Amino acid sequence: MSETTSRTYLERYAEREARLSFRLDTCFDHVVVVPAYDEDSSLLDGLETACGEHAGKALIVLVVNCAEDAEGDAALRTAELVANLRAQASSEEQKSKVPPIYLLRIRSLWVLLVDRASPAFQLPPKEGVGLARRIGCDIALRLGAEGFIRSPWIASTDADALLPTDYFDTLTAQLPTASAILFPFAHTPPATDATESSGKSPEAIFQATLLLECSLRYLVLGLHSAGSPYAFHTIGSTLSISRRTYAEVRGFPRLLAGEDFHILNKLAKVGPIRRVASTPIRIRSRISERTPFGTGKSVFSLLNSDAEVPAASRQPRAFYHPTVFAALRLWHGLLADLALRPEANAWEQAEPHGVPAHLVGALSALWNDKSLRSQLENALRQRKTPEQRLSHVFTQFDALSGVQLIRRLNEACPPLEWQEALRLAPFIEPGLGSRSLADWAEQLRSQEAQLPREIGPTCFRQMS
Repeated sequence: MSETTSRTYLERYAEREARLSFRLDTCFDHVVVVPAYDEDSSLLDGLETACGEHAGKALIVLVVNCAEDAEGDAALRTAELVANLRAQASSEEQKSKVPPIYLLRIRSLWVLLVDRASPAFQLPPKEGVGLARRIGCDIALRLGAEGFIRSPWIASTDADALLPTDYFDTLTAQLPTASAILFPFAHTPPATDATESSGKSPEAIFQATLLLECSLRYLVLGLHSAGSPYAFHTIGSTLSISRRTYAEVRGFPRLLAGEDFHILNKLAKVGPIRRVASTPIRIRSRISERTPFGTGKSVFSLLNSDAEVPAASRQPRAFYHPTVFAALRLWHGLLADLALRPEANAWEQAEPHGVPAHLVGALSALWNDKSLRSQLENALRQRKTPEQRLSHVFTQFDALSGVQLIRRLNEACPPLEWQEALRLAPFIEPGLGSRSLADWAEQLRSQEAQLPREIGPTCFRQMS
């Protein structure tokens, strides 16, 4: 079934780079896909430790990319990266001319360099990291299907990531029963030259990044407390995907940003998402405007949240109010009751403890939406067991639906300053006295490590 799914995807949906007929002269144990836009050749430094021969032979599929409407200097720097990498190589074999693809040996690394940055081969306007990841993963899928990659996993990371030594050992130990693997992560201080273009100190950049990291962990812990089967991080640099499920969900979406969120939302519906306990991936703190949103862009907004930045673009130093997650927990309870006891009136039996009246009213209006109820009830009639119905209802009300509801509740219950939110949230273990952002980040990491290893709506089907 998996071979048929992969073959169908490669024939009908894969990007043209994956349909090229080039072959490799050797087989690789692992593959990792890295998109690169406006980077320099030092990006390989973060991959070298993990890709050493101790873990088996690893192939880096490096998609150097730039859209046709990219800013001029960034486009020039990205095109120069292709030339710089080729100049560093001790050996080079061209595998394709349109677009140019080279197999390079750079120090101890094997790099399959895909040139989508040179003027004649740039990506279409308004397309970026999503398409670049898709190109790289499509190539990895095809090489795996043809026996050139032994691992059943397609690893994904970014140019600002420092992969640990045990990265591929950890991946090898995972059975491909999960649809995707999520590695733990932590941000590190930026390089000392990070102030050259931004005018901000490395410490300021690091503190802003830690605040964003804390907000991401607060969100995941809040989702877990609310009973969401989508309480996991969606960070492209920490993700590995089963070849089978990558083809099943038809690959990465071609988005300028958020492609990691959307593919994980789909992957969770076809198999569990597994969090692994391993050495964290270290992500360099930095300012970035490579994508319209994301950590780097949010750090930029945080550091420039003054009069020179439009109000709509500023990143607030505040987290969702804890009662938003209490309301979300109530909503998830209603959905579960609908699935497990379709004949009961879930709303009448709901117990909205800790949920303000105005949020209860917002949920009541949503619950009584005839279109939503009809859609859910009609679908549930086709599922025979309670476990199937529970899995299905949370497949319908997915991660995107959850985000939309949180934003709706957030409008009715404004966020709190981050210190106050962390102090009041019942799902956050209490801190002791005055705490730095670094202390909070470490505590939240530790609390996250206690969460269930596998998550997703398909896990409901495994209930006894």
